[in-house]
Amino acid sequence: HRDQLNWAFGRCTITALGPFNARRSAELILWELRLVIDFPRAATILLPSAVITHSNTLIHSDDSRSSFTL
Repeated sequence: HRDQLNWAFGRCTITALGPFNARRSAELILWELRLVIDFPRAATILLPSAVITHSNTLIHSDDSRSSFTL
């Protein structure tokens, strides 16, 4: 998704939370950049969320994932 209500030149902070294995699930996808990133618990990224489509891969059934955004 894109956060279309955010300022296009601003940056959104995303932090991954929860007990999950980032190598088997819950990777961060940045579609326009064609990147799939291992995004372990407590990892933080700054991105222009209004202009970069971003999503997560499905999580494994044994995992739990949350995120904090600002």
